[in-house]
Amino acid sequence: MQTADIQNTKWNEWHTFKIQDIEVENGTCTVGVAMEAGPGTWGSLDNFEFYRQE
Repeated sequence: MQTADIQNTKWNEWHTFKIQDIEVENGTCTVGVAMEAGPGTWGSLDNFEFYRQE
């Protein structure tokens, strides 16, 4: 498992995070996201992209 520390800084402020050197076996990879936040807090994650590293 590899992780990235993602913190919400303020409303409508977008950030890009990278996790490199992900091993893909047999052409598949599973991506999961776990979030912890206080009551009434919300957020969204989108635009996951994979790039082949040479």
